[in-house]
Amino acid sequence: AGVGLALLGQEVRGAAILEDHSSTWTAAGLNSTIARVQDNILPQDLFERVVEEVLVFEQYEKEERARHTQGGAYMHGKGGTFWRPLFNSKGEFLKPRFAIEAAIIRIYQADIAAGKHPRVDGAEWWVQKRGLGEDIGFHHDKDEGMASLKMTMKFPEVSTVTYLTDAGAPTIVFNQTTPDGNSHIPEVPETGFYSYARANRHLLFRGNLQHGVPAALAEQAVIPASRLVLRGTGGKRITFLINWWAVKPMAPNCQKVPTELAKKLKVYDKKGARHLLKNAQRHAPTPVVTQPVLVPDGTHDTRRHEIELPGGDLIWFDSPLALGSGAYSVAWGEEAIHGNIMRLDLVGQGPKGIFHDPRAKLLIFTSDETRVLPYLQAISKEHQSSLRGVLVTPSKNKDALSAFGLTERDLPTIGIHVTKPQEVKYLLKKGVKVTEKSLRKMVASFHAGKLTPIGGVAPPAADEDDLDQDGGDD
Repeated sequence: AGVGLALLGQEVRGAAILEDHSSTWTAAGLNSTIARVQDNILPQDLFERVVEEVLVFEQYEKEERARHTQGGAYMHGKGGTFWRPLFNSKGEFLKPRFAIEAAIIRIYQADIAAGKHPRVDGAEWWVQKRGLGEDIGFHHDKDEGMASLKMTMKFPEVSTVTYLTDAGAPTIVFNQTTPDGNSHIPEVPETGFYSYARANRHLLFRGNLQHGVPAALAEQAVIPASRLVLRGTGGKRITFLINWWAVKPMAPNCQKVPTELAKKLKVYDKKGARHLLKNAQRHAPTPVVTQPVLVPDGTHDTRRHEIELPGGDLIWFDSPLALGSGAYSVAWGEEAIHGNIMRLDLVGQGPKGIFHDPRAKLLIFTSDETRVLPYLQAISKEHQSSLRGVLVTPSKNKDALSAFGLTERDLPTIGIHVTKPQEVKYLLKKGVKVTEKSLRKMVASFHAGKLTPIGGVAPPAADEDDLDQDGGDD
């Protein structure tokens, strides 16, 4: 089960509920792959009705979010999702009241089982409507109410995306999870899965994995003129999301749809929904063959992309160009993906993971990170087992500057912060420019035990070898 069951043996540094999802993953065809894709997941008549209804619910939720944000019902700016129980007390499917609920049953049957699975009780669903240039940041699906109210991570069994339009960037799923919301396993992904947007395409993947939508990877290909563009969908990337859960996620973020609300929104149609579901039973989705891609492989041109994970961790990865519109299992070679650098931000919620990392922190205090990134990337990769790179911009980290006795006039400079087994701080000698040479020399001196900590004996003045005159970061 890879990164999933591996968590059960990990030290948990924050609040988390770790479960064995292997039986559900096996039922969903995910025991030997992190994701899979099916086309034509719904018959066309049901698909078109779903598109009409999700646009209604998307507008309703947007209005509710605005109202609740003013009243404080949702925490941390999170939106709402809807809950649909799947079964009655006899284990029979509940009768659908509108097309979305008919689609949920049919997709469950395609994803999990023809009948009740012991680890799936219902569906959490919602809608994403984004402009083609909008990112959906990398994240883990989780019980958002529990995360906000109890500061505890809990994952769904399986996550899914049903694309309602042809437009936009692919969904990328990394083989990377978290035991506690504060760290990532593995620290840098080794493999991933790309699913490109195609109307009526359905992606399902293990529910504890990191995923997102980098807009920079959007296809440049023109949508064929023969493709149907439904009213209200033009120029947007619209997806219908379903997560399969053993237990309903917490309120207030996840709520059932009362029959009164369905009637108010004019989607309530029990007879029509049941007719659509009955017809859908004769429909068979088309499995999409996953194509393996090794990066680099010598046949695809690539482009490097940067993404920021929750907590500020940065990942740089090479992505093949012109892959097409299919589904791809991507494996990155050692030089094609790397991380071990984070962007510190003490103004926001704060990167809790860095305080638990036993490695020393190699901090670059600078207002212009583009100057230092090339050699910080190289050095943080070379010393990954002992150092973690940290970019510290003064506008978001005044407390960090104060902790090192710095002001903005002292920048750029370099610090090393040891937090375990006891706290020790080091600074680059005054008058030394920040260059690759000075950074490497400081790291070498640190490992050799030759640096003087802040508050210790004053370090000697910089000698001529320290004063690199070939240009710095100022």
